[in-house]
Amino acid sequence: MFHRIFLSVLFAGALSAQDVASPDEAALVKRGNQAAALAREGELDQAEREYRAVIANAQQTLGPENPVTLNLRIGLAIVLRVKGDYNEAVKESRDLMRLIVRAVGPEHGATMLNWGNLARSLAGQKKYDEAAAVYAAMLQVLNQANGSEHPDTLKGRQGRAEVLAAQDKLNEAEPELRKILPLMELSLGKDHPQTLAAVAALAECAKKRGKTREAAVLMKRAYVDALKKLGAKHPDTVGYEKVLKDWQ
Repeated sequence: MFHRIFLSVLFAGALSAQDVASPDEAALVKRGNQAAALAREGELDQAEREYRAVIANAQQTLGPENPVTLNLRIGLAIVLRVKGDYNEAVKESRDLMRLIVRAVGPEHGATMLNWGNLARSLAGQKKYDEAAAVYAAMLQVLNQANGSEHPDTLKGRQGRAEVLAAQDKLNEAEPELRKILPLMELSLGKDHPQTLAAVAALAECAKKRGKTREAAVLMKRAYVDALKKLGAKHPDTVGYEKVLKDWQ
C-alpha cells in the first residue's frame, strides 16, 4: 500500500536559528536536525534512537510544551510511521495534537504536519474512514486559510486522494491526482519530493485501472527523479524502486 511506501519528506527538526531563543534550544535543534538527516538517509532505527534521546533532554531542559520539544516529537512520530510502527505513530500524533494547537494554533505548519502524519498513520492501519475524516478536517482549515491551490492544501488533497485510492474509489482518486499534479509542479517544482509522491500515487491509480504503460512511465519518473534529488538510500527512492521491480 502506497501509504507505507510514499513518505512525507518534511521531517520535523529542521528549524532555523531564528526559531530558537536560547543556547539550550539551539543545541537541541541541532541534534534534531541531525536526527532528521538520518531519517532522510534511510537510517530510521538510528534516527528513532536519536529523536528519543533528544526529546528526553528537551522535555527536561525546556519543558514538554516548548515548541522545540513539540517539533522534535513530530519528527519522531513521522519516523515511527515511516518504519511502519503505525500504532505508536497514531498514539504519538494524537497526544501531540492538543499541545501543538495550544502552542502555535490550528493553522500553523507544525499542526498541519502532525495532522497529515496522523492521517497517513491511520491509513497505514487500514483505518481509511478515520484517515479520511482527519483529512476532511485538515482541508477545511487549509482551504479557509490558504485556498485550494496553496502547496499545503495540495498536500492535504493528495493525501485524501491516496486514501480514496486505497479504498478503490479510483473514479474519485485519479481525477483529483491529475488536477493537483500540475499545480504541485508549478508551486513546488517537478522534482520536489512531494510532487514525486503525487506522481507515484497517480502511477498506482493508473496501474489499478489497467493503464500499465502509463503507470510504469510515471513510477519510473518518480524513481529516477528521487534518485537524483534524494539519493539511493532515501526511503522514497527505495520505495519507488521496489514498486518498479514488483511491476516487472
